[in-house]
Amino acid sequence: MKKNILFIAYSFNAKFGVGSQRSRALSNLLSEKNYNIKLIEYEKDKSTILSNLNWLFNALVNILFYKHDKIYLSCGPFFHLLPIAILAKIRGKKLYIDFRDAWSLNILTDYGKLKFSFQNKKSYKYWLAQTIEKICYKQCYKFIVCTQGMYQEYGQLFKNNSKLLLIMNGFEHKYPSNTTTFQSNNPIQFICVGKFAEYSELKATKIVLMLRELALKTPIHITMVGCSYECNFSIFQKLTLEKQVTFLQKLPHNEVLKLIENSDVGLLIIRDEHLDYGTKIFDYLACSKPVLTSYDSNDFF
Repeated sequence: MKKNILFIAYSFNAKFGVGSQRSRALSNLLSEKNYNIKLIEYEKDKSTILSNLNWLFNALVNILFYKHDKIYLSCGPFFHLLPIAILAKIRGKKLYIDFRDAWSLNILTDYGKLKFSFQNKKSYKYWLAQTIEKICYKQCYKFIVCTQGMYQEYGQLFKNNSKLLLIMNGFEHKYPSNTTTFQSNNPIQFICVGKFAEYSELKATKIVLMLRELALKTPIHITMVGCSYECNFSIFQKLTLEKQVTFLQKLPHNEVLKLIENSDVGLLIIRDEHLDYGTKIFDYLACSKPVLTSYDSNDFF
């Protein structure tokens, strides 16, 4: 007999990027485990207040009338978290909340600009977010997080970790990888997928300095995929590597994987090494690529 689960994932379609991959992987696993999944996903290409409210209303109606005893809820975004948690509790449903990113904890660090500490200056936005998180933690059956840092800090915020569950990201398949040879007559092919200097100009500069030092010894080429040209090109230009870098627009995930397979080394910057692992690291690992990055070795990443 199939078990029914209501699967609420604002970011589920592949067009939403790697943020939707976690929910899709779980959905595939649940289907294999004989679950009948009723999916409530966001279908609009452009988010508006009205379309968000319509989507939320649809989710609430399904909580009220769909025959199920379990609800999976993926966050962020977070605008739908509180009403869904309250209605699930009223209806007596087991609610599994999956935080793909921290909410209040990211606000507390100004999204990685400050070192994490509960002593950081509190804003009204932080107070509201952590109040909603605490309410939802009391209402839910399990509160799932994806990094060790989130598990530790949310445990401290909630003052108990009995409902916390750590399920890290990963990759579903290994992909074929071209051998990394680093022969002197061939340029070493570096690739960065997604944001780079957007996370930290200082870290980006450190990495590009390493690339410039390497370029003095051997030919290199850097492919930047889906990042901001305006934010990143100036760093390569200042460090005289503008002729060795190519910028590409955002691409479908399967095309990105092919680019990684045909590259030698992945480039990576983590926004907050205490709370985040990033998503591109798992694509690099899936393609068996070494990674060049700059990070604090004492932190969770």
